[in-house]
Amino acid sequence: TADAARLLQVVAGQHESDPRQMGGAPTQEYVRLVDEAPDDLRGVRIGLVQEGFSAQVGMDERNADAVRGAVERLRALGADVREVSVPSHFLGGLCAFGSFFESMTTLTLAGGNGHFHKGDYWEELAIALNQGVKSFGDNFSRQMKLTLIFGTHLAQRYSGMYYAKAQNLRRVARADHDRALGEVDVLLMPTTPGQPHAHDPGLPISTHVQRGWATLTNTA
Repeated sequence: TADAARLLQVVAGQHESDPRQMGGAPTQEYVRLVDEAPDDLRGVRIGLVQEGFSAQVGMDERNADAVRGAVERLRALGADVREVSVPSHFLGGLCAFGSFFESMTTLTLAGGNGHFHKGDYWEELAIALNQGVKSFGDNFSRQMKLTLIFGTHLAQRYSGMYYAKAQNLRRVARADHDRALGEVDVLLMPTTPGQPHAHDPGLPISTHVQRGWATLTNTA
């Protein structure tokens, strides 16, 4: 924990070239906070997201049981553990895929820098990425190839309608999670819903792609 605090102390903070920090990046004295932290978790409120443990996200009970076991250890340290409901959690996948396909396609095929942000732009990246896509596109993963195909289709057929819808839904989902965080200090759920798959190169492409994306249901 102390080592992690020292690392965070070094890397945390505002960087003027990072467009993701438009709202600022407040920091704290992490090393001091760790040194002064009590040995228990009394006063810490942990919210178990009911939807994140549900069958609707494809939850394997072995994963859920492992997380619940860890939660009991936190409870034994004095944490206030309670269940919370975030109904729009199920929108996460829709928001992610609705925006991901078109935005990743645009980012990949248009130089990798994005548009309109106020951070630094990497001029050499645009040329290198363009040449790389043309020369080595066949080596992309199956997920990436499908992303570019589907993203191009969505942009050409629907002119960004589904991207816009996903962005609007994302605001709803974020507000719902923020509401839950008004009641607790942290939201907790399994990071991935399933167990690792055995390597099987003979599976159909569709199965490979679905398995890869199925792990994102709680993190999208």
